[in-house]
Amino acid sequence: MRNEPIKLLLLGGKDVASTLEVRQLKCMGLEMVNLHTLIANLDVMETQEIVPTIVELIKQQGADGLIVDLDIYNDRQLLTSLHEVRALIITIGSGQSHDNKVERHIQRPLTRQQYVAKLRRILQECPRTQERLSLPGRVEFRCGDAEYTCGIENLSTGGIQLRTNALLEVGNIYELTLHLANERPMHVQARVLRKSGNLRCYGARFLHLTALQRQLLEAYLNRFSFAAIERIYYG
Repeated sequence: MRNEPIKLLLLGGKDVASTLEVRQLKCMGLEMVNLHTLIANLDVMETQEIVPTIVELIKQQGADGLIVDLDIYNDRQLLTSLHEVRALIITIGSGQSHDNKVERHIQRPLTRQQYVAKLRRILQECPRTQERLSLPGRVEFRCGDAEYTCGIENLSTGGIQLRTNALLEVGNIYELTLHLANERPMHVQARVLRKSGNLRCYGARFLHLTALQRQLLEAYLNRFSFAAIERIYYG
């Protein structure tokens, strides 16, 4: 069972959070954050400033990706640069995108049923790195002079969520040993990005995964992914 919603940032007008599409996304259980609430001077920023700012915010916010409203931000350089980022990018607009790299595009107008069906299909087809799934296994790590073991709340090839009594510091890097079912222990580094309230639940992003480690994580996630997608997106 997924313990947190899929989180997407929104790049559009200041009132984009009230549009029909966004309301429908929220009904699907997706968490939406309008970039206008995070970047005060967004409307006057140049493309070369927007892209790195958004990329950094995706990391800081622990977001799974970005939705771009093409009716407002339909800049070829902007879209091409964003799609070079290894994150889920979905574009919506009234016309077809002119950039061949924009594959995940929702064209207006659509009925509510058509819109939700299209978005579900896009999310289902997106790379496994965008899923955070509760999976069997445990994590071992050291914090201060003590050693801890805890379960895996959520997991993707990008990061992990842990629930532990250890007092982890946001911003610090920790050495984790992942024990994933019947797999051999995997030693990774992870930077803590956020703490969820008083629950001592921490979200961390993996650092410097090798190609083999990423491949092993993807293979492990794929074993559990189909049933999880059904639960997450279809209820």
